[in-house]
Amino acid sequence: MSEKQYRTVMGIIQFDPKESEAAGKSVRNIVVRNIGFKDQSQKVYVTVWPSHASVELERGSVVCVEGSYTQGKGKNEDGSPRVFHNLSATRIAVLGLALEGVRVDVENVPADDAAGDDDIPF
Repeated sequence: MSEKQYRTVMGIIQFDPKESEAAGKSVRNIVVRNIGFKDQSQKVYVTVWPSHASVELERGSVVCVEGSYTQGKGKNEDGSPRVFHNLSATRIAVLGLALEGVRVDVENVPADDAAGDDDIPF
């Protein structure tokens, strides 16, 4: 029998938590995009057990989660191989909410109009 592997993941919850059942208990499932670039930035599927029922989780929360790790293999819709990263949370910290900015429409000013402005410090 193989020894349990533990991992720590830090990232942002990508979707609203979903309620489900595991091992006869009501659990919450979240998807965390791990911090990193390219292949390092993986989606990790986290099971949050009733022992963490008091922890408020929502889409956009920045979390740090430690737990036992398993990996599953499957296929994408196009048939290409896919790896699933799963974590069963034993410790979880919510660091705050990553606020999404609001895109503001910007009106571009022609360069000729801005060039004569003496108030621009650079």
